[in-house]
Amino acid sequence: MSYLGLYLWTRLDGLLFVFGFVAVVSGILAMFAGCGCAATAETYGTESSEFRKIIPVFKKLLLVCVIATTVAVMTPNKKDAALIYVVPTLAKSETIQEVAKATPEITKLGLDVLKETLEGLKKGNSNEQENNSSVK
Repeated sequence: MSYLGLYLWTRLDGLLFVFGFVAVVSGILAMFAGCGCAATAETYGTESSEFRKIIPVFKKLLLVCVIATTVAVMTPNKKDAALIYVVPTLAKSETIQEVAKATPEITKLGLDVLKETLEGLKKGNSNEQENNSSVK
């Protein structure tokens, strides 16, 4: 893994927070801009200059919200990134392959434990996300 990769890995949780914050703020602002569009359209009509000024702002805020939400959802946290990097590296290891051939029962047991651990982490992440969303 490169130095840049290690640096980015250490910053993943912070990036998730920033993109999540941007998504929430831009979503709230887009909601207000949308209400402003509706109020302006009702008051002045859709052909007014006031309405034409608000529409680009609303579209930009909505675009920022959609992009930030997509990035926040698609960015793994530190634990997921570590699993994404470590598990394939271990699976490709020649030593692991030799041990797997020599002791199939232990290998199956180890894979079962790894599967349970990954499921536990997944449940832990979903519980952590539920707790974070309920706190906010």
